[in-house]
Amino acid sequence: MYFNVYFVSECGEQSPNLMLPFISGGDIATLGQWPWIVSLSYLGRPFCSGTLISEDWVVTAGHCVAIPGSHNYTENPHYIEVLLGSVKRIRGQGSSRRADKVIHHPRLTWTGIGPIYNDVALIHLEKSVTYNDFILPACLPKQDFSSLSNCYIAGWGYISSNQAITVQDLREAKLHVLSEEECRTNTVPLEQEVNTNITYCAGYKFGVISGCQGDSGSPIMCEDHTGKWTLAGVMSSGAAMCGTFTNTANRFTKLSTMMEWIDHVINV
Repeated sequence: MYFNVYFVSECGEQSPNLMLPFISGGDIATLGQWPWIVSLSYLGRPFCSGTLISEDWVVTAGHCVAIPGSHNYTENPHYIEVLLGSVKRIRGQGSSRRADKVIHHPRLTWTGIGPIYNDVALIHLEKSVTYNDFILPACLPKQDFSSLSNCYIAGWGYISSNQAITVQDLREAKLHVLSEEECRTNTVPLEQEVNTNITYCAGYKFGVISGCQGDSGSPIMCEDHTGKWTLAGVMSSGAAMCGTFTNTANRFTKLSTMMEWIDHVINV
């Protein structure tokens, strides 16, 4: 059985004071629009985004916290700072918590070329958060989502690969979930075929709306039949030339396939 964040009535709800409509196309998000999104930094340097799923757990991408030969943040989790309840990636905004535990999936796999498999990690907060209009958890998935779903991505990544500038404002965009066939063929040269059993592909064919460098760990959030927002997936990889006309969509770890592991870690 999955842990009881499923039954938290506040999950997946946007701020009741939110007045602006959704803006697609990579525009600036409004405070309270996505109250579960968090910014992660290590020794004061931003590195990825994540999603609050309970009062003391955050989900992000596995490669954000550990890549062989590059970095392993699981060894010094207290250097990770989690910024919550803010659309500004600025210290002093929102609330912050230190991590005291970081765990990536035991079968996290990346050869350096192609998709990263089991690309998910959990960050435990040293001190639990108190929910308010701007800090709330996303719901966890009970189902998979299709091309008919209403889904968004949000993060602090680059606006495009041609503008490698750190973004301070949270940006969001509506994404189209691709079919399994589109996902399997939506690759670039030298990449392995995408395993659609554990991966979502989302974006637009020959489109410029997508996640970019710096958006790793960001959620793809889909609206369920009750109007609540579910963490459908975690951004794993995408086109190197984001913000340009490309045939490569973003790839997200399908969180529904990771729930058994998440449940095990949280309930140990």
